[in-house]
Amino acid sequence: MRNYTTLESTISQVMEALIIHPAKGQKKLPAHHSSLPGELFTHPLELSLIIQAGLPYPLFTLIQKRAPLSEKEWSHILDISEKTLGRYAKEGPSFRFRRYQSEKILDVAQVTDLGLAFFDSESDFRAWLDTPNYTFRDQKPIDMLGDAHGCNLLCDELGRMEHGLFS
Repeated sequence: MRNYTTLESTISQVMEALIIHPAKGQKKLPAHHSSLPGELFTHPLELSLIIQAGLPYPLFTLIQKRAPLSEKEWSHILDISEKTLGRYAKEGPSFRFRRYQSEKILDVAQVTDLGLAFFDSESDFRAWLDTPNYTFRDQKPIDMLGDAHGCNLLCDELGRMEHGLFS
């Protein structure tokens, strides 16, 4: 088992980076659109440590504000009721998501970061999420956010789009 103090330090550093620093190559955005640090997704060990410790609710709140998703959509992705999600919010900073929920949240955060980096606006990204896509057999990208494989497919597609390779 990892040292709890080390995990807390890692999470604190990530949260500080979320609030203060934009991802590499991105402009500093307003506080409600703070970007996830690029290092979060390039160092799998750090990501794994955060998942093992359980994502703290304040970090989820930052991710939730950035992602163009409603409470209902988050509850569907996390496979919990809206009421339960509200209860977690009431527990505040002391609450930690379970490992599988932490992993889903961070997967959605990665898709969001790539999507917002590619599209000109949050509304354009949201429109892409809501539009059936031929690449995904006419499934809406938003319906694929509930599992790691779907998120990986979305990240791959956003990467291809960034390089001008449209399916």
